[in-house]
Amino acid sequence: MARISFCMKHQKQDDLRPAQQEIQMAEKPAKPFEQLAAEFQSNATAKRVFRSRIKLALLFGDTAILLAAIYAWSFGYLPARFAPVTSGMLALSILPIYLLVAYNRNSYTIAGTDRPGVPIYPALTGLLAAVTAVIFMIFLTKTPDISRVVTVAVTVTSALGICAFRAWISYLVGRNLASGQFSTLCIYDGVPMKSKSDNTRIDAHAYGLSVNASDPEMIAKLAEITKSFDHLLVHCLPEDRQAWISVMRSLSIPSEISLPELDDINPIGLRMRKNGLSGIVTSGPLALHERFLKRAFDLSVVLLALPLLLLLTLVIAIAIRIDSKGPVFFVQDRIGRDNRPFKILKFRTMRVDQLDAHGSQSTQRDDPRITKVGEFLRRTSLDEIPQLFNVMMGDMSLVGPRPHAKLSKAGERLFWEVDSAYWQRHSVKPGITGLAQIRGHRGNTFHEEHLRARLGADLEYVGNWSLLGDVKIILRTFRVLAHDNAF
Repeated sequence: MARISFCMKHQKQDDLRPAQQEIQMAEKPAKPFEQLAAEFQSNATAKRVFRSRIKLALLFGDTAILLAAIYAWSFGYLPARFAPVTSGMLALSILPIYLLVAYNRNSYTIAGTDRPGVPIYPALTGLLAAVTAVIFMIFLTKTPDISRVVTVAVTVTSALGICAFRAWISYLVGRNLASGQFSTLCIYDGVPMKSKSDNTRIDAHAYGLSVNASDPEMIAKLAEITKSFDHLLVHCLPEDRQAWISVMRSLSIPSEISLPELDDINPIGLRMRKNGLSGIVTSGPLALHERFLKRAFDLSVVLLALPLLLLLTLVIAIAIRIDSKGPVFFVQDRIGRDNRPFKILKFRTMRVDQLDAHGSQSTQRDDPRITKVGEFLRRTSLDEIPQLFNVMMGDMSLVGPRPHAKLSKAGERLFWEVDSAYWQRHSVKPGITGLAQIRGHRGNTFHEEHLRARLGADLEYVGNWSLLGDVKIILRTFRVLAHDNAF
């Protein structure tokens, strides 16, 4: 039985801490080192060879689909004397541009580690770019030898063929690379092995692997076991890290060392500064171009809806004034992006003498403070229409976490007292609707679980934003405008 931790070699067993006693002894290896190394290399090589075959299959498959579509439509639609010229010109113009754009868009890689597959969208982008270039060439040169009908037919047929072919390849990839497309060797030295891991694992001491950089035989042994792997990950005690780093830098594969103390920080990256290394904990949820797209989308939708917005505002304003005395609009401070307060606009739905300016008293079902018109506006969500003006002013977005009043409570506690992650939802602009709303998490937060449910949806939205996602949320919002919890 061999000792695992290098730093424990000269310590007595009685001096070991209880946590280290569990990993003090390593089981005798079930297989000789040479046999284990051969099996590891065989499995890692199999993944590498499979990836290479997939890339070649994609390259030849796309080429075959394009050429088959070009020649099939050219000879099947055009007269025999025109078909060779048209097919040749299309093949020489579309194919090179397609392959160049598709390659630059990483169309010939295996995407994803959790659910491996091959990308389809970049391939279609390459096809669109190639066909657009050909059409532009036809327009400029007025070339009569290229049929527009054949060009369109080739485009549609090729797009369908590429999608079907790549969907089939993705199925093969997912079936053969279920554990991920890359092979990673995890070496555990002096720390417990994780019970569940998709990576290949090895106990350093059980197989006599040393971190002694002055021992050529050990370096050669480590190089032998890591050969053919794509990555190396070492788990070791803090005091052994420098020795392992020195050895790992002698290897030719990308290597990492585990830093479990960063688990609580969960950095998204590291940055080297003059005074040392720092952990990047956030880079902002949206990049500059993403904020620009989101803002442009908001303004485009609001401006298109402006005539209807003004008409509805006029009709609802008249109804409110007839129903009860007081202003048409209700203005309240809400928490916006970066936790800065802003004044939100809503149609007034309560009696003036019973308004809650600070949001400390949540609305109840059959609340006596609500007017007759206000009850209808709340039930149909029409009281939110003035917030489109907040969108125009830049305080809100069409889609985002709903803004809350500062004194809003879940049960008996303030929102941020329930979960400190509550503030993270304010890293983007608040929205008129959001992921939480289309999932049914709206209305009063009578219990803390109500807040946690919508907070989870809000943080999911912040972490996975996309413009297409905003469009889907807006379309699905129309299905939940009238809701049982809207009161």
